[in-house]
Order: sequence, then structure tokens, then C-alpha cells
Amino acid sequence: MVIHKYIIDDPEIHLPVGFKIICVDYQRGKLCLWALINEEEKEKKKITVIGVGTGQPLSDEITKFTHFITLHSYDTVLHIFIDV
Repeated sequence: MVIHKYIIDDPEIHLPVGFKIICVDYQRGKLCLWALINEEEKEKKKITVIGVGTGQPLSDEITKFTHFITLHSYDTVLHIFIDV
């Protein structure tokens, strides 16, 4: 297993099967996801990264909460969910 960083330019990303998300945060102004992956795994799984502000609606079907991010420049909290 090795840690890889994925820049979230598109909410849908493909990770090797068996991944484990370890962090979601902003780095240099971009939303990034860090995950433990097996570099030898060829099969990929599509996930969707969803950011929701406090008090904003969220589909009942999306239940896998992963992290929250405080956007200091906007004094806002963004809650990150993963739809697998």
C-alpha cells in the first residue's frame, strides 16, 4: 500500500479497488483527496466526492461521511461525503 494524492477537479474520480481514504483537504487552493492504494490493483472503482455546507440539503442516499474542512478565508465548514 502507498499513499496517493488526487486533485478533485471533477467530483467523480476512479480509485483502485480496496482504497482507503485517509484525508480530504485543500492544498494550494485545490480540493485534494489522499488515499492508501495498492498500486498493483488494476481494477478501478468510481467514487463521487460531495461537499456540503452546514445547513444545506443532502440526498438521503449519501451516507458515507469522510471529513470536514474549515475554509478559513470564508469562515465556513464544508462537510465531505463520498458516494461509492
